[in-house]
Amino acid sequence: MERRHGAYGVLRKGKPGKRRRQRVCAWCKDEERPVQTSDLCGSCYRFKLNLGKADAALRQARSAGATKDRIREFEWKLFYRKRLVELAKLEGDSYGDVDTKEIDGLWLELEFRRLTKRLFKKEIFVGHSNAFDWDFTLAQRRTIFGYLARMQRIFLRRHRAAFARRTAELSSGWQSML
Repeated sequence: MERRHGAYGVLRKGKPGKRRRQRVCAWCKDEERPVQTSDLCGSCYRFKLNLGKADAALRQARSAGATKDRIREFEWKLFYRKRLVELAKLEGDSYGDVDTKEIDGLWLELEFRRLTKRLFKKEIFVGHSNAFDWDFTLAQRRTIFGYLARMQRIFLRRHRAAFARRTAELSSGWQSML
């Protein structure tokens, strides 16, 4: 039986007070998703497989002498898959390893502003960074940030494909990024 300890980390049976970290995904660094093969969670592993398939399909189409439109379609799919991987890694850089980050009031203010902007279409937390610094200890700021990170991850996962598609469509030079 395991129980949660704070926003992140799992306290397991064993010596009292010993906190062992479970394995996290190498890309998205989410502690709530089980790590499967090659140190990736299920969704990141699917992204990796789909990226390899898109790359192989593009190479096969080029070697088979496909039309320019068909090759361009495969290039776009490859760029889209690469963008999905980049977004997963960006999520991990932003919201992973909370226990080791120096969370300050400005970081909390930005996360609260993002959340309220998505929920209420208003920026409610403007100019509150000093209050977060003065009123909360580092451990409390990390816990608050952990809860905010959970909410942001849910939103980002639901909209990751749309973000990747939109950036792939809006990027004028996506062919040069391959």
